[in-house]
Amino acid sequence: MKYSELSVRFCGIAGDGIVSSGKILAGAVAGIGLHVMVNDIYSAEIRGLGKSTTTVRFSRQPLYSMGDGIDLLVGMAAKESIAEIQAVKSSGSVIYEISESGEILEGESLAAHIPPAMNGFGVPLKNLANQASGTSQGRNIVAMGALCYLFDLPAKVFITYIRKIFSRKGETVVSQNVQAFELGYDYCKEHYPLNAQFEIDEEKAPKNLISGNEALAKGAFDCGLNFYAGYPITPATKIMEMCARELPRRGGWT
Repeated sequence: MKYSELSVRFCGIAGDGIVSSGKILAGAVAGIGLHVMVNDIYSAEIRGLGKSTTTVRFSRQPLYSMGDGIDLLVGMAAKESIAEIQAVKSSGSVIYEISESGEILEGESLAAHIPPAMNGFGVPLKNLANQASGTSQGRNIVAMGALCYLFDLPAKVFITYIRKIFSRKGETVVSQNVQAFELGYDYCKEHYPLNAQFEIDEEKAPKNLISGNEALAKGAFDCGLNFYAGYPITPATKIMEMCARELPRRGGWT
């Protein structure tokens, strides 16, 4: 099956790297000239509590909304991801964790809730992440490699972007994340046939990414904003942070 656009949703709990997964996917596909939209929904908790989702829609054609339904659900936390299956298109796919051992209650099994018409891809995310770095924190990068293979996206582009994202953390971290990506890619290549392909236009120039808050702040600067008052830890915090950096240079205050 050939695709000219895809909608991917990552779902997990705080600390699973859900938002960073969306940033990596969006940045990689924008780098090959695709149009991208991202929607993050996350809890206020720092780690371990609260559900987070990131949906990335990308296409060869301009996008004006997040669309209806998703083509792929990446379930990083099974219990929290079950409710997201209803958003998956009838012919869509689900990547789920198979590293867990012992008994799993049916109500907490993501695989048990995947309808027969959908494609389920079990991947040992935790085990492969541990193989790459000795911890399970790279599960999202393993999943990135898996989805890259399953939709025949260019692995080299993703690896280049992963190197760019993690370069400030040193070569060891870069190598661990590249290995996590490759392990996820190779696992799916070994265990699942390639039945989908995203059509890439090699000649398209890279696209720049900008968030709604960034666009609003930059528009305000261009219109002469010289004072901003705000409160931290809100949806508008990014605007306040940009104003705090930029307004003093313009003789303004935050």
